[in-house]
Amino acid sequence: MLPVLCSLTFSIFCILILRQMLTARENQYLLKSQAQALSQLEEVHKQLEIQTQSMEMRRVMLEAGIQHLKYVQASLANGNFCLLN
Repeated sequence: MLPVLCSLTFSIFCILILRQMLTARENQYLLKSQAQALSQLEEVHKQLEIQTQSMEMRRVMLEAGIQHLKYVQASLANGNFCLLN
């Protein structure tokens, strides 16, 4: 009976060690996946920042154009037909 009990205990111990090794391996894979996802998110964030800056520059340029058009329209409405700008 004692050899069977020792054999069973050893088997359970081996199964626990194997499970621990598999868990460690899975954790390494998950950490690598997370690092890749983080890298991709950082790249997307940089691209969004560039797009935001570009949109802000376009908005400023459009606002300046609108102000110029308002000036030209007001000048024309007041009879000033000799506009240089």
